[in-house]
Amino acid sequence: MASQHEQKGKPSENKPYQVVRRTNLRPVMEVHWGDIDPTLIRLAIDACTRKGAAIMAGRTSDGGALSVCILDGDTKIKEYPHSVADAEALLRAIAEEYVEL
Repeated sequence: MASQHEQKGKPSENKPYQVVRRTNLRPVMEVHWGDIDPTLIRLAIDACTRKGAAIMAGRTSDGGALSVCILDGDTKIKEYPHSVADAEALLRAIAEEYVEL
């Protein structure tokens, strides 16, 4: 399977800690938080914060995906749903997972 990202420059030219720009090969389809069911957003936030975790929401720089990051103690979970359906499924799963803990 081909990588989603293409590295520019030869590997030998890349020095440690050097920023490497990547080209996204996935077609960009804009998705916005305003398209997501607000009840699911509220449930996921409520479930996480009741258990002492933090949840952060954003969007990728190219606008092709939403980003969700959960900080729970030493655990950091990052997900990048690319569609409304993916985002809503993720938020449902988060709410269910944290309510059961």
